[in-house]
Amino acid sequence: MERQPCRNKPAGAARDSRSRSRSRSPYEPDYNRGENRGENRGENRGGGNAGNAPPKRDSSPVPIDLDRQCNFCNKEVESKALMEAHVRQRHLEMAFICRLCETGNIHYEPDLPSIKDHLREDHGKDDLDNEDVKDYTRYPRSLMCIKCNLCGLLCHGQKEEDLELHFKVFHEEAHFSTQHLDFLCRICMISGQNDSLNELKDHLYNSHPDEVK
Repeated sequence: MERQPCRNKPAGAARDSRSRSRSRSPYEPDYNRGENRGENRGENRGGGNAGNAPPKRDSSPVPIDLDRQCNFCNKEVESKALMEAHVRQRHLEMAFICRLCETGNIHYEPDLPSIKDHLREDHGKDDLDNEDVKDYTRYPRSLMCIKCNLCGLLCHGQKEEDLELHFKVFHEEAHFSTQHLDFLCRICMISGQNDSLNELKDHLYNSHPDEVK
């Protein structure tokens, strides 16, 4: 496949190969329009009337500099330059990699919606479905993401025990519980879709069997 430089870059200018590295905010379903898991699956977990919003997970926002937190291991890094070097040295296998960017200028993104944005904005690849994206993207080893609802940190390819350590460091006052977590598919990035890691795995195997490794 022919590699293409990103568009809209001034001639001779050094290309910024830095990924945006921050996932777009996960899509929040509008429960007033019936976009909840109970109606979508024909069930109501809470036992109430169909169409009612499910109980919200515990959420108590805590100030935290998300730009200094690695999305792939929760390590706190002092600067953007050090974060860039850290991700490139340790976590590229956990990121979505653009195959069209020039060799030596690897562009990575944390989730599929973000890599689609990159392909559209920098390579003119419009109206891509998930199958088309595979032609231009190297997928990561894991398609699971866990979000801390207390501070908004998105943890890509990590496990619940990694988030437990995050709680001990940043949320000492809060008892660690999955009620403080949101389990996201890195292909869909839809918030509130899964209540547990097992539900997220079921979603991946049922909705994205070809992408699951």
